[in-house]
Amino acid sequence: MGEQPLQGDKMYLAEALELKDTIDAKIIELRSILVSLARDEENKKDQIDMAVSRLYELVEQYQKQDMLINKVYNEVNITIGGSEVSIANAIIMLESMNTKMEILTELIKVLQNNNVSGFDIFKMLNDRDKIEKNYDVIDAEIESCKWRVKLS
Repeated sequence: MGEQPLQGDKMYLAEALELKDTIDAKIIELRSILVSLARDEENKKDQIDMAVSRLYELVEQYQKQDMLINKVYNEVNITIGGSEVSIANAIIMLESMNTKMEILTELIKVLQNNNVSGFDIFKMLNDRDKIEKNYDVIDAEIESCKWRVKLS
Protein backbone atom coordinates (compact mmCIF):
# COMPACT_ATOMS: atom_id res chain seq x y z
CA MET A 1 0.00 0.00 0.00
CA GLY A 2 2.46 2.53 -1.31
CA GLU A 3 1.19 5.98 -0.28
CA GLN A 4 2.28 7.19 3.15
CA PRO A 5 -0.32 8.20 5.75
CA LEU A 6 -0.58 11.89 6.44
CA GLN A 7 0.91 11.62 9.91
CA GLY A 8 2.98 9.07 11.73
CA ASP A 9 5.21 6.36 10.38
CA LYS A 10 2.88 3.38 10.22
CA MET A 11 -0.55 3.96 11.65
CA TYR A 12 -3.31 1.48 12.19
CA LEU A 13 -6.49 1.69 10.16
CA ALA A 14 -8.33 2.79 13.31
CA GLU A 15 -5.91 5.70 13.74
CA ALA A 16 -6.35 6.70 10.09
CA LEU A 17 -10.12 6.71 10.56
CA GLU A 18 -9.76 8.85 13.71
CA LEU A 19 -7.53 11.28 11.83
CA LYS A 20 -10.11 11.49 9.03
CA ASP A 21 -12.83 12.26 11.59
CA THR A 22 -10.62 14.92 13.20
CA ILE A 23 -9.98 16.59 9.84
CA ASP A 24 -13.71 16.47 9.07
CA ALA A 25 -14.51 18.15 12.40
CA LYS A 26 -11.97 20.89 11.63
CA ILE A 27 -13.54 21.42 8.20
CA ILE A 28 -17.00 21.78 9.72
CA GLU A 29 -15.72 24.23 12.34
CA LEU A 30 -13.79 26.30 9.82
CA ARG A 31 -16.74 26.43 7.42
CA SER A 32 -18.84 27.86 10.22
CA ILE A 33 -16.19 30.45 11.02
CA LEU A 34 -15.92 31.33 7.34
CA VAL A 35 -19.66 31.90 7.06
CA SER A 36 -19.57 34.10 10.18
CA LEU A 37 -16.70 36.11 8.75
CA ALA A 38 -18.52 36.56 5.45
CA ARG A 39 -21.67 37.78 7.24
CA ASP A 40 -19.74 40.26 9.36
CA GLU A 41 -20.39 43.82 8.32
CA GLU A 42 -16.72 44.60 8.72
CA ASN A 43 -15.77 42.47 5.76
CA LYS A 44 -12.47 41.00 6.89
CA LYS A 45 -11.03 40.08 3.49
CA ASP A 46 -7.63 38.95 4.85
CA GLN A 47 -9.23 36.67 7.44
CA ILE A 48 -11.65 35.26 4.87
CA ASP A 49 -8.80 34.61 2.42
CA MET A 50 -6.79 32.85 5.13
CA ALA A 51 -9.81 30.79 6.20
CA VAL A 52 -10.54 29.74 2.60
CA SER A 53 -6.90 28.80 2.08
CA ARG A 54 -6.83 26.74 5.28
CA LEU A 55 -10.16 25.15 4.38
CA TYR A 56 -8.77 24.06 1.00
CA GLU A 57 -5.74 22.54 2.75
CA LEU A 58 -7.99 20.60 5.12
CA VAL A 59 -10.17 19.36 2.27
CA GLU A 60 -7.05 18.12 0.46
CA GLN A 61 -5.89 16.34 3.64
CA TYR A 62 -9.32 14.79 4.06
CA GLN A 63 -9.30 13.61 0.45
CA LYS A 64 -5.85 12.02 0.81
CA GLN A 65 -6.84 10.31 4.04
CA ASP A 66 -10.13 9.11 2.55
CA MET A 67 -8.36 7.73 -0.52
CA LEU A 68 -5.82 5.93 1.65
CA ILE A 69 -8.57 4.37 3.75
CA ASN A 70 -10.57 3.45 0.65
CA LYS A 71 -7.50 1.74 -0.81
CA VAL A 72 -7.13 -0.35 2.35
CA TYR A 73 -10.86 -1.14 2.35
CA ASN A 74 -10.50 -2.53 -1.17
CA GLU A 75 -7.23 -4.42 -0.59
CA VAL A 76 -7.80 -5.99 2.82
CA ASN A 77 -10.06 -9.01 3.09
CA ILE A 78 -11.95 -10.31 6.09
CA THR A 79 -13.55 -13.71 6.52
CA ILE A 80 -17.34 -13.84 6.60
CA GLY A 81 -19.00 -17.24 6.76
CA GLY A 82 -15.91 -18.94 5.43
CA SER A 83 -15.55 -16.58 2.46
CA GLU A 84 -12.99 -13.86 1.91
CA VAL A 85 -14.60 -10.46 1.33
CA SER A 86 -12.97 -7.06 1.00
CA ILE A 87 -13.74 -4.58 3.77
CA ALA A 88 -15.31 -2.34 1.11
CA ASN A 89 -17.74 -5.07 0.10
CA ALA A 90 -18.42 -5.95 3.73
CA ILE A 91 -19.41 -2.32 4.34
CA ILE A 92 -21.77 -2.49 1.36
CA MET A 93 -23.25 -5.66 2.84
CA LEU A 94 -23.78 -3.86 6.17
CA GLU A 95 -25.55 -1.00 4.43
CA SER A 96 -27.89 -3.44 2.68
CA MET A 97 -28.58 -5.31 5.90
CA ASN A 98 -29.31 -2.05 7.67
CA THR A 99 -31.80 -1.09 4.96
CA LYS A 100 -33.53 -4.48 5.27
CA MET A 101 -33.77 -4.09 9.05
CA GLU A 102 -35.21 -0.58 8.67
CA ILE A 103 -37.80 -1.82 6.15
CA LEU A 104 -38.87 -4.71 8.38
CA THR A 105 -39.00 -2.50 11.48
CA GLU A 106 -41.15 0.08 9.70
CA LEU A 107 -43.44 -2.56 8.21
CA ILE A 108 -43.90 -4.34 11.54
CA LYS A 109 -44.72 -1.04 13.26
CA VAL A 110 -47.30 -0.06 10.65
CA LEU A 111 -48.92 -3.51 10.63
CA GLN A 112 -49.13 -3.58 14.42
CA ASN A 113 -50.39 0.01 14.77
CA ASN A 114 -53.12 -0.57 12.20
CA ASN A 115 -54.07 -4.04 13.46
CA VAL A 116 -53.57 -5.52 10.00
CA SER A 117 -54.12 -9.25 9.98
CA GLY A 118 -52.86 -11.91 7.61
CA PHE A 119 -49.18 -11.19 8.16
CA ASP A 120 -46.82 -13.28 10.25
CA ILE A 121 -45.34 -10.57 12.46
CA PHE A 122 -43.34 -13.13 14.43
CA LYS A 123 -41.66 -14.37 11.25
CA MET A 124 -40.82 -10.77 10.31
CA LEU A 125 -39.36 -10.18 13.77
CA ASN A 126 -37.37 -13.40 13.48
CA ASP A 127 -36.10 -12.40 10.02
CA ARG A 128 -35.06 -8.99 11.33
CA ASP A 129 -33.26 -10.60 14.29
CA LYS A 130 -31.36 -12.96 11.96
CA ILE A 131 -30.28 -10.06 9.80
CA GLU A 132 -29.20 -8.15 12.90
CA LYS A 133 -27.11 -11.10 14.15
CA ASN A 134 -25.35 -11.37 10.78
CA TYR A 135 -24.87 -7.59 10.78
CA ASP A 136 -23.25 -7.75 14.21
CA VAL A 137 -20.87 -10.54 13.13
CA ILE A 138 -19.71 -8.64 10.04
CA ASP A 139 -19.46 -5.36 11.92
CA ALA A 140 -17.37 -7.00 14.66
CA GLU A 141 -15.02 -8.47 12.07
CA ILE A 142 -14.55 -5.07 10.44
CA GLU A 143 -13.99 -3.39 13.81
CA SER A 144 -11.45 -5.99 14.92
CA CYS A 145 -9.34 -5.55 11.79
CA LYS A 146 -9.05 -1.80 12.39
CA TRP A 147 -6.39 -2.44 15.03
CA ARG A 148 -4.76 -5.32 13.12
CA VAL A 149 -4.24 -3.57 9.80
CA LYS A 150 -1.35 -1.13 9.53
CA LEU A 151 -1.14 1.37 6.74
CA SER A 152 2.22 1.81 5.11
